[in-house]
Amino acid sequence: MHIPSFPIAVAARAAVEAGEHEATSRPLVLAVGRGAQARVRLANEAALNAGVRPGLHTVARARACTADLDVQAWDDALYDRAQQDLATHLLKHTPAVTRAGLGLFWFDATGQERLGGESALTERILQSALEQGYPGARVAVASSAVAAEVACRLPGGPVSIIPPRSPAEDDARDDARDDAGPDARFLAQLPLDILPLDPELLEVLGTMGLQRVGELASLPATSLELRFGAVGLMARDLALGRDPRAPLTCGGPQGRLVELTLEPHAHGLEPLLFGTRAALVSLLRTLDAQGGRVARLRLHLRLEPPHSPVSRDVAPSRPSTSLQSLLELCRATLEGLRLGAPVTAVAVEVVEKTMSTRGEQGDLFKQNFRDADGLEAALSRIRARCGPASVARPVLNDEHRPELQGLWVPDGPGELQEPPHPPPTDIPAESPAPSPLPTARRVAHPPLELPVRESGGRPQSLRLDRRWLHLFAVSPVRRLSSRWWESPEQRRQDRLVITADGARLLISRPDLPGTTFEVRPDAGASGAPIEPGFEREPPGAETAPGWKLLAWDD
Repeated sequence: MHIPSFPIAVAARAAVEAGEHEATSRPLVLAVGRGAQARVRLANEAALNAGVRPGLHTVARARACTADLDVQAWDDALYDRAQQDLATHLLKHTPAVTRAGLGLFWFDATGQERLGGESALTERILQSALEQGYPGARVAVASSAVAAEVACRLPGGPVSIIPPRSPAEDDARDDARDDAGPDARFLAQLPLDILPLDPELLEVLGTMGLQRVGELASLPATSLELRFGAVGLMARDLALGRDPRAPLTCGGPQGRLVELTLEPHAHGLEPLLFGTRAALVSLLRTLDAQGGRVARLRLHLRLEPPHSPVSRDVAPSRPSTSLQSLLELCRATLEGLRLGAPVTAVAVEVVEKTMSTRGEQGDLFKQNFRDADGLEAALSRIRARCGPASVARPVLNDEHRPELQGLWVPDGPGELQEPPHPPPTDIPAESPAPSPLPTARRVAHPPLELPVRESGGRPQSLRLDRRWLHLFAVSPVRRLSSRWWESPEQRRQDRLVITADGARLLISRPDLPGTTFEVRPDAGASGAPIEPGFEREPPGAETAPGWKLLAWDD
């Protein structure tokens, strides 16, 4: 909803409440400064018809245009209170109301099907605004905040509704990122300066020849990102009707969210903590009356346009109603943020809560007394600075090995999960097992593919340096590795072989499921002569895949 010339409407409303009904028809200006040189900032329709030009005329020149001019001082505090009162009054029609600017309000229009739909909602809002003394209000309904804001600022009737995307259009669209929905089609033919963009960005886009919103929406996202960075992508999203801004509530019937406007806008941590503390005090007072405890909070920070709002979840490890503990946790969360613009409003929302249980009263004079809230505040700061896994707690683990019967698991918010079995720690996962050869002088990194011929399931020969070598002896290697059956790198067959010319090699291949491999040293037991090497492949054997050379002894 947009109320044109909201400060003028506030002044007219104050005149009507004071019984001066004829004052609404007289020329009225709002001036900034003192004396005759004060500058006219805003004027009503009667003053504009008389020739008064806001921003150009001083009060003295404005009086020269019309003798019965009514001059009032610009009062930011008065307009802020009027907006807050109107937003609170409008909360009975919608669960979320946000003051988005001077005379501009955002509403949450979802869930109105049982109350007559969007048309009935607009009628109720206009009627409430009229009852509060604002007859010139305009209401627009759209899928995005930017489209609704533009629609209610355009000249026309008091109500404008942009229909949402139909289910058929949802099924037909191929790319949701660049698809032109109803909001984008509505904005396409409008001038570019109607979007809430940075003036410097608008100037650069104008020098590029862009005049319409649709022309900006048609540019490739990669080009805008390379030229302008995140600001260019955000401008393109607004042109396509995709606005991350959304209405926030100013309280609500359940007291689950409190929003505070920061005037002046916050540039540092202390103003944010001041607003956060005030919101926490209000929320905790409501929860205490309901007998609840905070299990999870959500901080909402609204930044100056065109920057998007920032939200962060804050969760103590156990439900709490301690203001000190929750404020310290919020402080640690805010300290880690890097914001690109001043904060205009801060909101604190209770996302999850639990019911309170009767606790034990502590005694400061007992040696075993511990301050649970103080401990929680300290641990919360550690989690916020070093991550959720920085605080751990010991748990028992069902394991036969002594070194794994106790584990450390993260002690963060949420339910504790069963600790997983850790991978083997005695052997690196990406490197082969240490060579069992005490005299090995060379290790292959990575292992080398090795042609091996087998006969009856046992290696008979291997090819090395373009020669096939008989194997004088083949022995299995017994490896001691923790949980070797759970690691794919450890499920393999290692064999220590000795060739006919005395070379010692360690070869390996992956363990094939369902196979057995029985190897016996046969150092010429059959009495057959052993040849040191030959050029051709040995007869009666087949090449087995998967063998690799791990190490060898020169």
